[in-house]
Amino acid sequence: MDVIQGTLNHMLNDRLRGMAPVIYFTGLSVATPLSAFVNTVTKEAADIAWLDSTCTNHMDELHEATDQVHREVGATSA
Repeated sequence: MDVIQGTLNHMLNDRLRGMAPVIYFTGLSVATPLSAFVNTVTKEAADIAWLDSTCTNHMDELHEATDQVHREVGATSA
């Protein structure tokens, strides 16, 4: 069960705007536990190295949006 939970924590989730729970809740960059997908019919492996940069871009956007919200709340409460 620990292996399944660990994998789920690293999988991208639509409800978290395409981020993995471990990234969303900790803000830490982590590598995906997967490095490729294998087509079970053709037996070809597809590299997913692009995934890390995509996650990094999403995290940068999240940090920017969070900072903006904090600025707006600070300005409103001042």
